[in-house]
Amino acid sequence: MKKEKKKNKNKKDNKIVVFFKRNEPELKKFFNDPRPIIIVLIILVVLYTFAFANFKSKYKVYNGSFASDQVTIKKISVYFHPRISSFYSSGAVYTGEEKKVYQYRIGYYYDSGNGEYNFIRESTESLDNAVDLADIVNKTTYFDYSEFANSGESVVLTLNAKKNMDKLHFMIFASTTKETDDDYDVIIDCPIDFTVF
Repeated sequence: MKKEKKKNKNKKDNKIVVFFKRNEPELKKFFNDPRPIIIVLIILVVLYTFAFANFKSKYKVYNGSFASDQVTIKKISVYFHPRISSFYSSGAVYTGEEKKVYQYRIGYYYDSGNGEYNFIRESTESLDNAVDLADIVNKTTYFDYSEFANSGESVVLTLNAKKNMDKLHFMIFASTTKETDDDYDVIIDCPIDFTVF
C-alpha cells in the first residue's frame, strides 16, 4: 500500500516536472517580461484603495477644541465605529462676564440642516436661587458618552450625527430672570473646529 502511494506521488511529481520542461521557454518568457508584474501590481493597488476607502467611510475620528474670550474647551473627541461610537469633551471653562442665572441649557449640538439643532449631550436645569454661570459651566460640561449599536440603530450618535459632525457647536442658553418658559437672555454659540482622521 505504501508503494502504491509513493508511485502515485511520483506520477504527480513527474507530471509537474514534465509540464515545466515542456513549457519552459514560455514560462521564462512570461516571468522575464515586466508587463504581467506591472498589471498585477496595478490590480493590487486598486483593490487596496477600494478597501481603504471602505474602511475610512465606516470609521471616523474627530478631534477638536475651542477658545474665545468667553469659553475655553481643551479637548473634544468623537469616534464613530459600526459597533461602538463615543463622545468625549473636557469640561468647558467660562471666562466671560459674571452672570447669575436661574435656568440653563448647556451642551453640544449639531446643525442637521434647515436651522434644526440636535443635541449630542446637554445639561439643563431650572433653579430656585440664582447661581453664577461660571460655576454651572465648570461643573456641568464634562461629557464622556459611549453608545453600542448592538441593535443596529444608534440613539444619539446616529448616521445623521456622523454626516453633520463637522457642524458641531457648544452652546450656552441661560436666563437671568426667574421664569419657566425657556426664554433665554444669555446665548453663547461656540462652533467647534475639528480635525478629521
